[in-house]
Amino acid sequence: MLSSEKLMFSVPEVCEALGVSRTTFYGLRRQGRGPKMVRLGGRSMVPKADLTEWVEQTRQTAT
Repeated sequence: MLSSEKLMFSVPEVCEALGVSRTTFYGLRRQGRGPKMVRLGGRSMVPKADLTEWVEQTRQTAT
């Protein structure tokens, strides 16, 4: 049985969690600096594992 914990996040959810606008988010993606995304049911989603990995990598390069 799957946990009730979310495995995927929508772009607006990711933007809200990161405190960035959608324009900034998609700008990072265009530059190859954003988290990986997948298309699911016609929506762009960010897998939780990829978002966590991206945040850790970004945090390491910032210090």
